[in-house]
Amino acid sequence: MDQTSSPGSDMQRSLPRESIFLSASVRFDKAREAVVVRVRNISDGGMMIECSQPASPGERLEADIKNVGRVEGHVAWRTDNRMGIAFDNPVNAKKARAPAAPSMVDPAYTRSALAARNAGGRI
Repeated sequence: MDQTSSPGSDMQRSLPRESIFLSASVRFDKAREAVVVRVRNISDGGMMIECSQPASPGERLEADIKNVGRVEGHVAWRTDNRMGIAFDNPVNAKKARAPAAPSMVDPAYTRSALAARNAGGRI
């Protein structure tokens, strides 16, 4: 366990958390590229992630969270591979639990003229 910080050392939790298991894309200031992390819980004010990226409390980041969008914040605490992230601005955490919007419209099926003819129907 990293002894330099502990959960809750940077802030007191006052917002309800949604336990969840999803992935998000996070880019830390000191990293060149974004990494995919596991989001374990989320509230309007922050989230807890699992990530092996070397990041220290206070480090800035941007995260792209499904249905929530892009958020900015900082690492509030770190213990082994878990980090608490404090958002700069509140989000609607319940959106993260909603089904993702479809990437394409479901096809509309109609009865074709050929199917009607094969079934003995008239066109």
